[in-house]
Amino acid sequence: ETRRIRGTIQAEELAGLVPGAGGGVDIDVDLWVEVNQSLVYQMVIAGQVLSTDKPDTERLLSLGEFDLPVVIDPPE
Repeated sequence: ETRRIRGTIQAEELAGLVPGAGGGVDIDVDLWVEVNQSLVYQMVIAGQVLSTDKPDTERLLSLGEFDLPVVIDPPE
């Protein structure tokens, strides 16, 4: 079971997720959050996050397979 959360943020607040984000533009965000564990399963980011985006650009992030082991090799 999920709940949908909608809101608006400034594009630069997404810089950690989308490198180069900024410009003082309002971005619409929709989150689908699992009720019991508060895990985000889906996120839609709508708006001009990057200066090269069209104003009606939408990004869809789908998340899953939480807590599965991951192997990260150190850089050489």
